[in-house]
Amino acid sequence: MARGVIPSSLMISLDRLAKCRAGGRVTKAGVAFDYSWATQDTASFLLIREPHHSDEDIDRAVAEIVATGESAGPVRVARLDAAALRPREAAGFFDSPG
Repeated sequence: MARGVIPSSLMISLDRLAKCRAGGRVTKAGVAFDYSWATQDTASFLLIREPHHSDEDIDRAVAEIVATGESAGPVRVARLDAAALRPREAAGFFDSPG
């Protein structure tokens, strides 16, 4: 991965990913991101790595963010919560009898 990238152990929910996408926070490489303001002019960025993203996708996303001049430092990269990606089993009234 590119220099200036910090892999994170942070796990992102599908809900947060959807909010980022709905808010238009997606790089040209197709990587969704979130941010928080660090100063009046710069922000701290968090890329959301999905299972289909390659290291090259992440590198392109980082380069795009850095090129804006708005990054306050290294860009963090989080992953989707793996539990959120697994299909849920049926429960409740629709369970089949044992």
